[in-house]
Amino acid sequence: MKANRSIQTGVLAMLLAAGASQAAPAPQDVAAKFKALLPGTDITAVDTTALDGLYEVTAGGNIFYMQPDKPLLVVGHLFDLKTTEDITQPKLDKLQAATYRVKWEEIPTAAHLSVGDAKASKQVVAFLDVDCPYCQQAHRLLQAAKGIRVHYVMLPLDNLHPEAREKTLNILCADDPIAALDKGMAGLPVPRAGSDECRADKSTALAEAAHYAVAHQIVGTPFFVTNDGQVVPGLGDKLTQWLQGSNKP
Repeated sequence: MKANRSIQTGVLAMLLAAGASQAAPAPQDVAAKFKALLPGTDITAVDTTALDGLYEVTAGGNIFYMQPDKPLLVVGHLFDLKTTEDITQPKLDKLQAATYRVKWEEIPTAAHLSVGDAKASKQVVAFLDVDCPYCQQAHRLLQAAKGIRVHYVMLPLDNLHPEAREKTLNILCADDPIAALDKGMAGLPVPRAGSDECRADKSTALAEAAHYAVAHQIVGTPFFVTNDGQVVPGLGDKLTQWLQGSNKP
């Protein structure tokens, strides 16, 4: 998402003690303010929430929350404490099922690293940003998984993590890229590596991966695609279930 002013991004699980009400369309002037704040984002709906002044914004297969008078964007889920209901997830599932059309054979491989059993029947592509905390959690989860093959597609998000691109080039051009990836995802320094030719080649590969991500509305990391046709945005139960052998969508 691009904006003509600074937008701070956070991750928040918002706990509502009051019961959740059915979201209603926001006033047109509120929607117009959000579109002005995010001119490069295709906003398809703006709805009210149970919290006064906080609005639910739908853009493609994504949902986030904003207030019209502040240049702040909140990424997370709304929960109802009385019912323990996740208010956001069912809407995301519906949106993403209609939005994402990711074909396994079309996923770019130039900026990817593969680990695990090459003959494994279960395989997953993981779009990761080396400086993304949730990506680092996902990496640990995938490292511990047995009987799968993982293809890591590096997707540094420059607006959120300005140092990630340089770290990613160090990883991709390292003598042992997998070991460098493990260090980077553990939050350890990754020494500069690779010739100018390698770094230029991998920069092109990262641009291809970024272009693919934008074209397929992959706007955040981590993001997973499995070889049995599942698309899993974010780190949550769906990935865990797949790793444990439950292939329910």
